[in-house]
Amino acid sequence: MRRWCSPAAGRLARSWALYEAFRKTTNVPQDDVIRRARCDEGGLRIATPEDLIILKLIANREKDQIDLIGLCALPDLDWDYVERCAQEWELSELLKRFRNA
Repeated sequence: MRRWCSPAAGRLARSWALYEAFRKTTNVPQDDVIRRARCDEGGLRIATPEDLIILKLIANREKDQIDLIGLCALPDLDWDYVERCAQEWELSELLKRFRNA
């Protein structure tokens, strides 16, 4: 029997897999990512732009690269946090490329 899955469900599954990989391997405690999350108007917790930058650097897909250009241009980012995480993941050079874009 073949199961059909919506594109949104597929994206959710990939996002969950990425989150699980991040949670299991990161040197930055998962609790910090959750603690740093912001609540939207409806009370949904959303990762900070800084944490999204790290996750997108790790994934480094074409669409992540496009997103990184916009994320890195946001004002008032905590660059100390982003640079520390990028260094721990050995992504400092990749971060520099997007930060200077």
